[in-house]
Amino acid sequence: MLQLWRYVFVGKPCNAAAVGKVAELRPGMATVTFRTPESGEQRRELTYEQSWGEILQKYRQWRCYICPDHIGEFADIAVADAWHHPVSDDQPGLSVMIARTMRGREILEQAVLEGFLEVEKVSPEILLLCRPDQAAYQGRLWARVQTLKAMRVPVPDYQRFRLFGLWVSELSVLAKIRSVLSTFKRVFVKKLHTSHTLKPCLFSQTRDVSSKV
Repeated sequence: MLQLWRYVFVGKPCNAAAVGKVAELRPGMATVTFRTPESGEQRRELTYEQSWGEILQKYRQWRCYICPDHIGEFADIAVADAWHHPVSDDQPGLSVMIARTMRGREILEQAVLEGFLEVEKVSPEILLLCRPDQAAYQGRLWARVQTLKAMRVPVPDYQRFRLFGLWVSELSVLAKIRSVLSTFKRVFVKKLHTSHTLKPCLFSQTRDVSSKV
């Protein structure tokens, strides 16, 4: 018997951490409640396009630009936005679910059996329509990582990804050059070559944890 809540948040770890700062979350809209000294408590509602496309994208961390896995390759179940066709305002959003392991498949089948999910089988070709740039993205990532290494910028050690092969097969000569030059530019724009010293934060052992900061 599956024990599931009525609403389940699906996202990356960084997305899940941000949910704790959102006062209310409902399908289709992000609602944020905040307080200012001048106006008191206020509430704002944003659509997905507004919150992600117009605001959050501007402050996306550099680490997200060098993430090799945008499609949950190592997950039991991968859930993706189905951006292969426009969605009207009155149409409920649909997600593409991929069971990547037998454990993931068993969970999905049980969830469908108990009425938690409604699913429809689709052709694997829909993945290419949802993420047509995925292979090229991983190819560009190889160039980014190599450029960062050449400039002595720390980078993660990626394994089990065929990034170099995709860089060779999926990118044109011009795209290969751009993948290197754009990374070179970002290193200086984002000051990735600059060393940062972390200052230790000291706390008194006798501090009253109930006191206000």
